[in-house]
Amino acid sequence: MYKCLFKVLGLVLPLIVFQCALLENLNVAHFELHPNSWAMVRAFEILCPFFNIQPNVLVFLFFFQVKLTGKNGWVSLNSMSKKLFEFDSNVFRHFKDHFFKEATDVQ
Repeated sequence: MYKCLFKVLGLVLPLIVFQCALLENLNVAHFELHPNSWAMVRAFEILCPFFNIQPNVLVFLFFFQVKLTGKNGWVSLNSMSKKLFEFDSNVFRHFKDHFFKEATDVQ
C-alpha cells in the first residue's frame, strides 16, 4: 500500500463497508486501485452526508466509470462529468516512492 492513501486521503484499515463493496463490484484489490481513483472514492464519501445519502456503489458508478490502464495493472476511475472533482495532479506525483507492506495473518 502507498503511504499517500493514508497520509493525504485519510484512508484507514480495515476499509469501510462502502469501500469493500466497491472493490468487490469492480473485482479489484485495494492496492490495484490507482491513488487518484482512491481520491475520487474519498471525495464521494465525504460529499454524501451533505446530500443526505449513504455512500452507495450504484450511485458512485453512476458518476464514475472504470478504466483499465493496460500493462501496469492499475485500475482507474474516470468521472462521467469532466468537472465533477478536480485534484492537484502533483499530490501523487511520487507516490511509488513511499509505501509499506501489509502484514497478513497466515496460519
